[in-house]
Amino acid sequence: MKLPQVPQRTTPGFSFSIVKRALLECIAVRQFGKKEIKQVTAFFGGAPPVCVFCGASPIERWDHLIPVSRGGDTVLGNVVPACGRCDDSKRDLPFEVWALSSAPNSPGTPGVPDLDQRLARIREYVAKYAYQPRSPDQRLTVD
Repeated sequence: MKLPQVPQRTTPGFSFSIVKRALLECIAVRQFGKKEIKQVTAFFGGAPPVCVFCGASPIERWDHLIPVSRGGDTVLGNVVPACGRCDDSKRDLPFEVWALSSAPNSPGTPGVPDLDQRLARIREYVAKYAYQPRSPDQRLTVD
């Protein structure tokens, strides 16, 4: 019988990354509800929806193409349906860098046959909704 690992110590570096993400999320735009979900699923098609990166189903999460930790917002043009495997593998990397990398579980690693078409469709989605990330400095205004 294999026993679970001993709990790891929480380090200041890990704690600071959680606090940083929480602060960035507080100043990020968050406009993603049922209406937006319907628009995203219609754009990418499929019933039921599949992971935009690898085509797996079921989708388990909504992934930020530009991660919150890098200034991404939870809005149309930046949020896509993803499987847990892709979402976990992508972490805080830009989607194209990750997808074409040899990172474990990236679509490029198992050889998703239609990866170029998938990436083109994601770029169309970003362009359609004209999403432009803003730096934390641009978000912090008098208003």
